[in-house]
Amino acid sequence: ELANALTQDYNALRHSILPNIMQIFSLNTHHEYPQNIFEVGTVFRKDNDAETGVLEETNLCAAMCTKDVDFTRIKQVLDYALKSLGKECKIVEAKHNSFIPGRFGKVMRDAEEVGLIGEIHPQIIENFALGMPVSAFELNLSRIFSLMKSDRDEYTQMDDLFVEKKILGKYPNLIMRTLKIKSVKVRKQAPEL
Repeated sequence: ELANALTQDYNALRHSILPNIMQIFSLNTHHEYPQNIFEVGTVFRKDNDAETGVLEETNLCAAMCTKDVDFTRIKQVLDYALKSLGKECKIVEAKHNSFIPGRFGKVMRDAEEVGLIGEIHPQIIENFALGMPVSAFELNLSRIFSLMKSDRDEYTQMDDLFVEKKILGKYPNLIMRTLKIKSVKVRKQAPEL
């Protein structure tokens, strides 16, 4: 909780994006289904090693709300997102009070947890006054990109971008470098015609 919050509505730092997505679903029950939402945003977690005691990270959350959504459908979206990042992860079954038992898992890269996936528990759906089931995943992009930095044999860093080395081998001109302009001289404007 923040000591100097500007408003009562925003007096805490979020540790997950999923509650915000659920709130959006609850505010949009009058709109047509299916509703598929994603958000990339900042989340916070305690970290005694951080200067402020709080670590800022970037997460990606995606959720689907419709009558026939299930674990398989949201996993297909997760698999596509991970494939586009060039990362393979495995899902380890786990328990979480906000998800249906047996339909929740932790997304793991090697031995590190990088996200979660599952079907939202009916009690949570009722708490948000939703009439439809919801399946969702949330990935910690900061951790995933940090793992990409450690995969030096597979990736190379170009400016702020990580590029898979095998892609660069096939398409060496794919990445264009940005130039930083240090000084600019302004000439007189051309006369108007």
